[in-house]
Amino acid sequence: MKKILFVCLGNICRSPALQTVLEACVKKAGREKEFLIDSCGLTANFLGCQADERMRTAAKKRGYLIDHHAKLFDLRYFEIFDLILAVDQEVLSRLQNMAPSLRARAKVRLASDFSKRYKGEEIEDPYLDGKEMFEKVMDMAEEICKQVMGAE
Repeated sequence: MKKILFVCLGNICRSPALQTVLEACVKKAGREKEFLIDSCGLTANFLGCQADERMRTAAKKRGYLIDHHAKLFDLRYFEIFDLILAVDQEVLSRLQNMAPSLRARAKVRLASDFSKRYKGEEIEDPYLDGKEMFEKVMDMAEEICKQVMGAE
């Protein structure tokens, strides 16, 4: 089983969108038993909150239902997950600094590393921006998740 964790700051926009899109791709391919997919955040600002309404709306327009409540990254995740995918350089750096070993650190990657179209780009936080940024997050999530599924 491939275990993938998406991480952003608050776990209400970017990482739950990525989680939801990858879960939908896996389900569509009939491969649910092959994957464990989750998301979390590095800050407790929105702990227990539903995903941002604007993110849920952008996802729903594309046929995705984000049903997630924000939770915090736990150091045990370095042992549980095979891939820990950060949405931007700040999250990537924080995760790398938290890694208890070189083996754990090697699991941490930038999510867009799995995208041909967005390779190396950060998934910008749409929280303070307009609805077009939520659409861009969804564009990036769909592209990244297609590639993550094929990167076994």
